[in-house]
Amino acid sequence: MILAAQEFRRFRIARPWSNQIRDAMGICGKHYGVKRADLINDDRSPALVEIRQKVMAFVHVVTGKNYHEIGDEFERAHSAVIHACDKYEKAIRTALTPVE
Repeated sequence: MILAAQEFRRFRIARPWSNQIRDAMGICGKHYGVKRADLINDDRSPALVEIRQKVMAFVHVVTGKNYHEIGDEFERAHSAVIHACDKYEKAIRTALTPVE
């Protein structure tokens, strides 16, 4: 997650006009070894569902976009994004918070 967040920050600085949700989705998915198409398809295998939820929460944390916008990019209801964020957001924020 830390490497994905660093890569996303560099990417966002270089391309501020691009779609932040898609960028964060692609970068985080790459670190998990899945493509964007895998994240938006209807496959409900437990391993892919877990990765999808972690990526949704990551996107919410690093972009600050609302649940509806993230859900639209993942082709899911906003309630699925809320569930993913409830499940993983705290751990992601903890992992991305610098230790002093």
